Amino acid sequence: MEATPRQEFSALYTSERQLTRALAAEFRHDPKATERYFSSLLGVELGELIDVGCEKDERVDILLKFEQSTIAIEAKIDHAISEDQLERESTVADYLMLLVLDADDAADYLDQVAHVLTWKEVLSKFPDARVLLSDVKSLSDLKVQVERVLRKTLRNMTIPDGWYLDVRRDDRGMPGITIVSPELPNGDWLCGQIQVTGTSMPAVFSDVCLEYYAGTYVKETEECYPPLDSNDAPSWVTNARVLYESVLEGDPSTFDLKTNKPGTSTRPLGPLRKDLTMKYLADAPWLAQGYINWSLGVRANPKPISEIDDLADAAMRLFTAWFDALEKRSRT
Repeated sequence: MEATPRQEFSALYTSERQLTRALAAEFRHDPKATERYFSSLLGVELGELIDVGCEKDERVDILLKFEQSTIAIEAKIDHAISEDQLERESTVADYLMLLVLDADDAADYLDQVAHVLTWKEVLSKFPDARVLLSDVKSLSDLKVQVERVLRKTLRNMTIPDGWYLDVRRDDRGMPGITIVSPELPNGDWLCGQIQVTGTSMPAVFSDVCLEYYAGTYVKETEECYPPLDSNDAPSWVTNARVLYESVLEGDPSTFDLKTNKPGTSTRPLGPLRKDLTMKYLADAPWLAQGYINWSLGVRANPKPISEIDDLADAAMRLFTAWFDALEKRSRT
């Protein structure tokens, strides 16, 4: 069912969880249509629909039990898809399916599921459904929209041999492109991300801004954060110096980099990171921005998402020029 031109039904569901449970109710309400649809989809006779469950075994969103087989459905609108989650859910059903807005949203998970479904496709098989496509469209999908743009950008990029680039969500749940270099001769890596700025998504897609940061891979160890009186500069400091002198030539505007001091991390080694920065990089503390438990280096000024291709190009030019300078230094 869909609203007619005269009907302007308000959305009834305010979360993915509510919408998913409503879809499960549709499967239960019309078992014959459910049996026909999934039997045709799989090319097997599933038999009678026996039970419909939500968030039971391995917290599968929807579990359909037929006479002959069991189908698990993981439903998504804007939430992240997890490989670990799919692997767990595959153990409780004969067939695991992923339900998304657009089939391309599940492109990285095709080998983990029996089928990728779309909300539009599924609802079209239930003409008398109480759930409307307008209900689906009423929920925000800004993160998924950003991921689509990032995947398109990534497909158009020329990635150097040995470099790893992947679209994923960070610890804040925000989408981005993770970048990791090959290993350097001294055992270091360069790593960073093209990421959405801020701690939450804006209200509209056109207001999304992106930035990138690039740094030396760090862990919260004494090797990365030696005692202040040891006079042993960690490699994230010496690598930053190479970036400053050989790539930037002392001018952060070359790559439109931020020049503010890094904030003080609340993690245990945060104060030491600040002290090491002021000891070894006092003239350019902006070379120590990033995340104390992953990457310390530089951060670029944000750009609107419409400029993602230029931002990604600048990020890779900085990364590769820095990597090349560090390799060259190792040979001297």
